[in-house]
Amino acid sequence: MKKILALVLMGLLVFSSALTVYAKPEKAKHELKIKTETKNQLEVQTQARFEPKVKFDEFKAKVSVNGKEIKFDVPPVIKEGRTLIPVRAVMNGLGAKVEWDQATNTITITKGDITIQFILGESKVLVNGKEVSLDVPAMEISDRTFVPIRFISEILGEKINYDEKTGDIEIEENDQAEIENNSDETTVSQDVYGNTNETVTNSVYGTDGEVEGND
Repeated sequence: MKKILALVLMGLLVFSSALTVYAKPEKAKHELKIKTETKNQLEVQTQARFEPKVKFDEFKAKVSVNGKEIKFDVPPVIKEGRTLIPVRAVMNGLGAKVEWDQATNTITITKGDITIQFILGESKVLVNGKEVSLDVPAMEISDRTFVPIRFISEILGEKINYDEKTGDIEIEENDQAEIENNSDETTVSQDVYGNTNETVTNSVYGTDGEVEGND
């Protein structure tokens, strides 16, 4: 009887050892699988974190105000055929006041009796309290606020020129802050100052947006 009991106990020990040896590689495989899945998730999250949410092209030509080239720490960009510039650098050159409200993500530009309010990511702009629609909204890039250069220059009454050979943009300050009296610019004045909730893309940018260097 004792021999039988001893054999049974020995058999149980051998079986238990076999289960332990088998379980270790299975546990190792399971842990490796978890680590691999976690690593892949982190890689996906990291890629999403650094992938640009807004796609645009860098504007590589020069921007000048009253004959003086503006040096940008973050260069202008081209999005959907429009040139957007870091607003503060250019507006300071034009003598305009720029204010930023972090609570509402609103940037306010004031020059003379004209006030323009942009909200980041919004296609609606307020010009002297009147609502205007844009096809390319203001946006934040590298902690700088970018706005469409042609729209803001013409609303402030400045003259903007584009060099077709070099791609350079020249803004000339108009002391009287008036938009020249031609058919397109008259339409801009009426849309901006007379009517609300109107899209003025064609009037503001002109009909030659592609020819004039995507601005």
